[in-house]
Amino acid sequence: MFNKAQFFKSWLRNKNTEPRSYSVRELFVTPRILAFIVIWLLTPRGFNHAMLTKEDLMIMYCLMGRIQVNWISIIKEHLMKIRKKVEYKIPYTVLISQFIEYFEIDIEKEVVETVKA
Repeated sequence: MFNKAQFFKSWLRNKNTEPRSYSVRELFVTPRILAFIVIWLLTPRGFNHAMLTKEDLMIMYCLMGRIQVNWISIIKEHLMKIRKKVEYKIPYTVLISQFIEYFEIDIEKEVVETVKA
């Protein structure tokens, strides 16, 4: 089971302090950069880019652990949030397409879903 507090503590610069929040500035450089990629590019939002959500931490955990991620469902959830809240932004599908090409992911058998307004 994923423990967000334990995962976050494993990336802290100062492991002796108890974090009061899931702030990006308390992290080592590599996890901090990864956090900003997740927050600004993969699932962008228009609020509080310095704080990590549980979803952000889980995506970072999967990326660092080389765990396969269902990007279709993540983007679909994000698109649904865009419909409900103005502060969410549309993800950069071009960037995702670049990842798919770079890692040579086979998308021939992917299911295409139409999102209705």
